[in-house]
Amino acid sequence: MALRDPDRSGAVRHLVPAWKTRGAVELRLACTVCEREDLRPSEFPEDEVAAAKQNAAALEQTGTVEQALSQRYLARCSACLESAIAAAEEEKSRAKRENLKKLGMLSLNEKENDKLQQQHVCQSCRQSLPADAFSRKMLTKPPAKRRCQECTTQALAAEEVARAKKVEK
Repeated sequence: MALRDPDRSGAVRHLVPAWKTRGAVELRLACTVCEREDLRPSEFPEDEVAAAKQNAAALEQTGTVEQALSQRYLARCSACLESAIAAAEEEKSRAKRENLKKLGMLSLNEKENDKLQQQHVCQSCRQSLPADAFSRKMLTKPPAKRRCQECTTQALAAEEVARAKKVEK
């Protein structure tokens, strides 16, 4: 938007040429990971776009507008950034599992480790099962109320059938 000043006759006179006052430089963005080019700014995180805009503004001030418009700015697109974060989290959890396996433990918390290595009795089927047959929430309940995941699933299905019969009546 060019700055304008009305003169005495009412005509508008431009004080600054329009090409110098362009607020938003059209950015040409490319992803450094997936190597896609000419992507929309909406496909990038806001901080990456802001940094590219600052670089474009600096180039526009020091160079020509044509240089600023022809420049392709490199950044990581949102999809690549999300996959990199997920991969880092997966690597972290894998390293933790390997560390626990090397120590011969299931958890670094001593009390939790003891509970996970014990056999627990399901109150529905009366079987002694390892801790991985129970949900984490079920292991926090008192032993008299613990049900394995299979029995819990069957009980929920039976409740749904009973509820459906009750609605039909």
